[in-house]
Amino acid sequence: MLLGSFRRLPVGPANVPVAHQAHAHFPIVPRIVHIDWLHWDTSKPITEYLDLEGGPTSIIDSLPHDPGLAKRMPEYWQAFVVGKLNLLKDPQHDPADLGQYLKVLKADEQADFFKEDVYRGYFLSERAKEWLEQQCPGCFTFTLLG
Repeated sequence: MLLGSFRRLPVGPANVPVAHQAHAHFPIVPRIVHIDWLHWDTSKPITEYLDLEGGPTSIIDSLPHDPGLAKRMPEYWQAFVVGKLNLLKDPQHDPADLGQYLKVLKADEQADFFKEDVYRGYFLSERAKEWLEQQCPGCFTFTLLG
């Protein structure tokens, strides 16, 4: 699947569509094209199937938009996490033992989803964890932080 620069990401079955949208300062109009890459003969060069001049977006732009395929695709959204969390890395513990290695110093009490810049990760409250477990059982693994 080839992706352009997106705000709203229409993504469908991995074996069929490719989505492209203009950069964020242009109107958001998805362009969905059918590329049946699962049935390609991998012993042949990719140029047997695609014109590679100009990069991934030119591949998408060279194919017709498929409105039927676009209608069947769900919408996905980018979420900007605004809750902040301050963590301390405890050097007395192994980083592999994340629950002991990271200690919560301060958390935004109004938020349930957090971004932590030093550790470069995303974290969530107990309430958000319970909600995710209800909405998508087995989709996530969690580690309780110290």
